[in-house]
Amino acid sequence: MKLPVVAWPRFSALIAALLMGVMLASCSTSPRPKPKDLGPVATIEAKLRWQTNVGVSTTGQLLAVQNGRIALANDKGEVQVLDASNGQLVWKFDARNRIDSGVGFDGIRAAVVTQTNQLMVIHGGQLVWQVRLPARSFTPPLLAGGRVFLLLADRSVMALDGESGGLIWHLREDTDPLVLQQPGLLTHLNNKLLVGQSARLLRINPQNGTVEVQSTLAVSRGLNDLERLIDLIAPASLTPERLCVVAFQTQLSCVNPNTGNLLWSRSTTSTVGLSADASALANVQENGVVRLWNTQTNQMTWDSEILKFRSLRTPILSAKQVLVADESATLYALDRKDGQLLGRLATGMGPLSGEPLLTPQGVLLLGRNGQLRLYEGL
Repeated sequence: MKLPVVAWPRFSALIAALLMGVMLASCSTSPRPKPKDLGPVATIEAKLRWQTNVGVSTTGQLLAVQNGRIALANDKGEVQVLDASNGQLVWKFDARNRIDSGVGFDGIRAAVVTQTNQLMVIHGGQLVWQVRLPARSFTPPLLAGGRVFLLLADRSVMALDGESGGLIWHLREDTDPLVLQQPGLLTHLNNKLLVGQSARLLRINPQNGTVEVQSTLAVSRGLNDLERLIDLIAPASLTPERLCVVAFQTQLSCVNPNTGNLLWSRSTTSTVGLSADASALANVQENGVVRLWNTQTNQMTWDSEILKFRSLRTPILSAKQVLVADESATLYALDRKDGQLLGRLATGMGPLSGEPLLTPQGVLLLGRNGQLRLYEGL
């Protein structure tokens, strides 16, 4: 389970520490069941196109890929942009501070938020500008329309001028005092911002910060602040007609991104994002059950328990299979038709950092030890 962190201006650090201790104690007294032995399994036919080491990375960041380039950051605060075709370094910038947000990237510029609340915008390995923010952020900044948009750890939303860093607007609303230490929903469509604020989906006018549409996608089932965490989490799936997103451990929902109208919704225990294409959607339950949904009928195609209790990451949909990596970076392939296990690939990378990512070049995996690999043929 991901541990929540505190939006410090609104919650006592002492109480938060006590709550963390309670959660950790409860986790330690409830060991996770062991996964069953899979027996002989075919090896996935995949080619390692390239690998490189980008430095230790334990933050669980989302990798950013734009215009054939990959942007990421390591624990030292080094922001790196690499060529997706060969893994070669294009440029590097040292923020000299740990980066919580991951990297926002538009293919040209990168933006990061450090642990000390510094927003930095970088171009070609050079700092363009930086400003201090009122809170931390665990979501990659969004660079779009000449602006930088931010979802902060106090769940407020900001827009800054992309050239100068000047504040354009800041949307603050009363929300729950705790927030997850993992990326939230922050994206855009048709000149509108789509933002997750707890379990609410907000459609925001990017020019002035006005909330035009809001939809509640989940209702908390918990009795305390920790159990009431139901943030909308990334990665999500967005098309002009449909936004599908997971509310942490609560609900899987698809909505019309233009109107906010709910298309369909199902209960889930998922703690990671989802993957979808034109005909299907894949997500994993907290216990490792993999589910595939038909997005035309909104019905479950299958659910598979074969990988149960394996600490699975966000699944990836390819043409004929559902790819799922576990925490140790073993990659499994399930048949899209019936969920049967087709094969696996033991990468030997050790624990993963963040989520696997499907790119035009192949599947990207980042290990906590800094190993970054791209596999093709999947």
